[in-house]
Amino acid sequence: MTLTWHDWFATSNEGVNSQRLMINQNRTQRRLALAGFPQMLTAMTTDPAMLIWLSLSGSTKTAPNENYAREMQELFTLGVGGGYTEDDVARACPCPHRLDQQLEASTGQPGQLPLRPHAPRRRVKVIYHHRGRFGWRDSLRLALAHPDHPKYFVTKLWSYFLARAVARQGHARPQWALYLSSRKQIRPVVEAMLMHPLVHAGPRMVKPPIVQIAGMLRGIGRYVDTDVWAWESSLVGQMPFYPPNVAGWERHPWLNTDTWSARFNLTAR
Repeated sequence: MTLTWHDWFATSNEGVNSQRLMINQNRTQRRLALAGFPQMLTAMTTDPAMLIWLSLSGSTKTAPNENYAREMQELFTLGVGGGYTEDDVARACPCPHRLDQQLEASTGQPGQLPLRPHAPRRRVKVIYHHRGRFGWRDSLRLALAHPDHPKYFVTKLWSYFLARAVARQGHARPQWALYLSSRKQIRPVVEAMLMHPLVHAGPRMVKPPIVQIAGMLRGIGRYVDTDVWAWESSLVGQMPFYPPNVAGWERHPWLNTDTWSARFNLTAR
């Protein structure tokens, strides 16, 4: 599940350039892996690695950066075309904290200093037809309360357990209801999915490279005792902490003429 959230909230050290911040984000995702999705979303919105990766650290009240607001709606909560407009993107710009770039430059340790809270944004605006004095927490709350969110959340979460999308909405509706009745808790939904007959039906999934590596090491009682797994995971198409973009890893390229050969080498290694 930690790997799932790393893909869902894909953040790359290519842009963050701080192993410490990336590991701290990983620890947060591990701690909240089966907690409440609102908690996860709030934690990722205020996460220093995310602040740098999606330009929230440079966003201000007078010049808000829309990168995070767009991805928060398009990738994290509602999906592409999920019932929001460009105006909603602009008005839902959260800017909870900023990094003190001057102090960071003086220490040479990016992002290791406490974040400074922005002054609350409480001007009147309209988001998803709701009018009010909304701050950044309200932007997250409104996205999570949007009628398109439960369907998107369940459909995307299903994609990590099934080889292809759920064909009929009837299969997903019980999970929508469970998600809402549990106040958007992750654990009950995951448990329901893993006990569902769909998990055992349909085509087989291609095992993610990191899952294959972890499974083989666990199977032979071995641990990460060499850096070979870093470059081997790169060859098979899934380098942890370096997803290709904000949308995470594409699963289709995991078995092609290049990665197929790399999988054999990985197994031999």
